[in-house]
Amino acid sequence: MSVPTCAIGHEGEINHVTFSPDGRWIATGGDDKLIFLWPTPDLSQPPLHKWPLEDLLAKLSTLTNLRAVEDLDSPTGWKLEVGPFPGWEEVPTW
Repeated sequence: MSVPTCAIGHEGEINHVTFSPDGRWIATGGDDKLIFLWPTPDLSQPPLHKWPLEDLLAKLSTLTNLRAVEDLDSPTGWKLEVGPFPGWEEVPTW
């Protein structure tokens, strides 16, 4: 099965959802036969949309290797660029 690099979630229904034992991660499994790991929000901290832009971009860069870059030849004016994955700030332990 080929999965597009621009996918940010499941293609189809999600059949399974579970938390890591420490509650810091959520794992999902779906009809697409993929498993995704999602960080659990820390509700003691301000929500991401209230962070200063520079801090938000720094945090997001630790979660993905995909970047939206301007592309004048694209119908939307943007494209996704895949770079090296920088790794997690904190490696999950289960």
